[in-house]
Amino acid sequence: MSVNYSLEAHRLRVPVAYLLEQWEKICIREDNNKLSLILSAESSNMFVDERGNGKVGFSKYLISNSIS
Repeated sequence: MSVNYSLEAHRLRVPVAYLLEQWEKICIREDNNKLSLILSAESSNMFVDERGNGKVGFSKYLISNSIS
């Protein structure tokens, strides 16, 4: 089985206001009351939160791509 790793790094700048708007859809950890995101890296749903129940998208906040 061949694994293809990408060397790309992505930076997102997400406004606090957006996080507050999406708060009910984002996973909040019960142990420390902090948000917890797992963003997809699949091209079909890039930067969509996989952990929360709302599948919140963050792709519009991409500010740069770079190769490490």
